Amino acid sequence: MRPSPEVVVERCTDARALLERARAFLEREEHINTMVLGNALAEAMGTRPDRCRYFLGMSGAEPVIAAMWQPPYALASTRAPHDALGPLAEAVCADSESEQPDAVFAPVPTALALAERLRDRRGGTLQLRSGYSMELQVLERVAPIRQPSGSLRLAQAEDVDRLLAWAVAFVDEAVPNDPKPTRSAIEERVQSTSLFVWENGEPVSMAATTRPTTNGITINLVFTPPELRGKGYATACVAALSAKLLASGRRFVSLFADRTNPTSNAIYARIGYQGVCNFETWDVRSEQ
Repeated sequence: MRPSPEVVVERCTDARALLERARAFLEREEHINTMVLGNALAEAMGTRPDRCRYFLGMSGAEPVIAAMWQPPYALASTRAPHDALGPLAEAVCADSESEQPDAVFAPVPTALALAERLRDRRGGTLQLRSGYSMELQVLERVAPIRQPSGSLRLAQAEDVDRLLAWAVAFVDEAVPNDPKPTRSAIEERVQSTSLFVWENGEPVSMAATTRPTTNGITINLVFTPPELRGKGYATACVAALSAKLLASGRRFVSLFADRTNPTSNAIYARIGYQGVCNFETWDVRSEQ
């Protein structure tokens, strides 16, 4: 049997270039590749600014790995064969010597192996980022739930101040290493009809949609203020939004759940979400 061709990784000129060469590869595991595929599709359609760097690894004529990097976030990668990780790390580091990713987000075990390749290239130490051990969960049918009073609605301009405060609190609580949301980002979500609230006299919980793909879409930014928790609002919000998305023609809805948070995982399980793949974020810390 002939050995596989050496993996060659190049930076794509833009999202369209990545999709032209690798869309079929990414859609083979559409739900698992939501981060790279969803962002590339959004950029190609002009629904988000072109601000990511995309990398594609080829073994002969076959794509074997794709990655995206949007500073200051982690380098996000598809899962990949071991021999593709060194070439990806080399290409990413060579692309910009003055600015390089300091973390990797990818399926297990690709995440650690890729972080090790970056560490080998640059030096430094590795550390699993606390709170960033995620499980990608997928839903194809919403289970019946006991619904609290209230209903789902689109967020409106008059909600922006409240939802910005909630979004900042969400980042502080769930992903403290990420940049804080800005007012313009929340306004953009409202204008693009991707931000929803559960209203019971006033907004009591929120959730957003992001990264639509051919058959699926992702829910994120799920948040209920601490004083309103335990009343079923988040469960109802996510369930109603998931049902709305499936009714619109999506075959599946996905979300990333913190594997260490039993409360949110119980919410998603009641709705019918099931885990399909574990992800991790590894920090690559330079030596001082």
